[in-house]
Amino acid sequence: MELWDIYDANGKNLNKKVRRGNFIPLGEYHLVVHIWLYNNKNEFLIQKRNKPLGNKPLDSYKNIWACTGGAVLAGETSLDAAIRETKEEMGINLNKNKLIKIDRTLCDSYIQDVWIGEWNGNSDNIKFDPVEVQEVSWVTEKKLNEMIRAGQFYNYSEKYFSNIIAHSFI
Repeated sequence: MELWDIYDANGKNLNKKVRRGNFIPLGEYHLVVHIWLYNNKNEFLIQKRNKPLGNKPLDSYKNIWACTGGAVLAGETSLDAAIRETKEEMGINLNKNKLIKIDRTLCDSYIQDVWIGEWNGNSDNIKFDPVEVQEVSWVTEKKLNEMIRAGQFYNYSEKYFSNIIAHSFI
C-alpha cells in the first residue's frame, strides 16, 4: 500500500495522506519527481517504460521512452524520492549532492519537481527493474528531439524540454 502526503498549491504539506489510486480533492496535490541524468558525452539517460505486468499499477508512460520518475511517498522529501526512484527503476545509486532541482510545476492533481544531475556510468551495466523498465539508453539532444517528434518519447512540453537542455552539460 503506497501512501502519499497531500500538499496545497504552494507545496505546503497539509498533514493529510492518501492511498495511491484514491481520489484527491480539487485544490489538493501529491508530489511527483522526474530525474534527468546526463553524462560527459552530452547524452541523456532515458528509459523505455514497461507494459503492465501482473497487477502492478503503472502510469501513462507505459511502453514509451521517458525520464526516470515517480511519486514521493508519505514522509519522504522530493530529493529522497528522486534518489529512491533512480535506485528502484534504474539500479543507480546517486549522491544527493549531485542532483539539482531545476523546476517545480503545479499540474492537475500533482506537483512535479524536476531533478537533474551528471552520471557517467555505462548503460550496459544498469540493472533496471524489469517490472517498470524494458530498456535504457543514452541519447543525444538531437536523438531525443527526433524521438519526441516521432511519438517515441513522452512529450512533456517544449518549455519542459527547453528547461532540461538549459540545465544540462554545465
